[in-house]
Amino acid sequence: MKIYPTSGRVINSDRSTKYPDASDHNMVKATIRAGITTAQVGTFNLRRSDLGDKPPYDWPTRDSKAAQLIADSGVSILAVQECEPDQDAYLLSKLPKLTGVPWKAVSAPTNVGMFYKADRWKLATSTELTMDNGAETDRRLVLGQFESVKTKEKIWVGSTHFGVGIALAERRRYQAAKVCQFLRDLALYGDVRDASVIMGDFNDWADWKHLGVRSVFDEYGFSDLPRRLSDAQMDGDSVSTKHSFGKLTPRDGRHIDTIFTRR
Repeated sequence: MKIYPTSGRVINSDRSTKYPDASDHNMVKATIRAGITTAQVGTFNLRRSDLGDKPPYDWPTRDSKAAQLIADSGVSILAVQECEPDQDAYLLSKLPKLTGVPWKAVSAPTNVGMFYKADRWKLATSTELTMDNGAETDRRLVLGQFESVKTKEKIWVGSTHFGVGIALAERRRYQAAKVCQFLRDLALYGDVRDASVIMGDFNDWADWKHLGVRSVFDEYGFSDLPRRLSDAQMDGDSVSTKHSFGKLTPRDGRHIDTIFTRR
C-alpha cells in the first residue's frame, strides 16, 4: 500500500501564537492517504524537561500549551522527540481530557516515541533501530505498524531524532541511510518503504539537491512534504521549524523537523 501526503502544515509554537513557547520547535503535520484510509499525522520536538531551563521555559510552565497544541492539531498519530518520562506521563493524562478520546504511547517512557488515538488505531507491532552517533549518545528510530480501527488497513510510522551540529553532518547522513535500509529490509516484513511515514527532528535543512539527510532519503525514494506538495497544499513552508524561546519563528524556510514519504 502506497502512502500519499495530500496537505501539510507547520504549526507555530512561538510567542506570537496561542501556544506561546510551548516548545522551541514548531509542529509539522500532514494529512496522508493510504488506500481508503485518511489520517492526520505529525511530529513535535517538545524540548526536554531536564535541560535546566529557567522559568518561564521549564516544562511545568509549557506543558498545558504543548498539550493544547497537540489536541488542536487534530493529529491521530504523533511522533515526539525530547520527550522525557514526566512529559510522557503528563501528555498521556492530559490529551484524553482535551480530546475526549483515549491515547496510548509507543516506546514510553522514552526520549523518542509516538502517541496515538486508540479509538482510531491499533498498534499491530513495533520495533526499534539504534544508530551510532559517534562519541555522543546513540540515536534511535522507533517504528510502529498501525492498523486503522475503521478500515483495517495498516501503515508504518516512525519517529527519530538525528545528531545535532556541523560536526555530526556525516553521521546524520549515515543515520538517514540506516533508517532507509531498515525499512527496505525489515525483518519478517521485507520492504515496507511504500507504506511508511518517517517523521522527526533531522537537524538538517538542506534540500534534496544538496549533500545532506534529504539527498540520502532521495536515493531510497523518499521526499519531504515541501517537495511532494504544491504551495497551495503546504501551509507554512516558508517558516523555520525551529525558533528561540521568547522570539518569533524565522521565515527562512529551514525545516529541520519534517515528514518523509516515498514518492
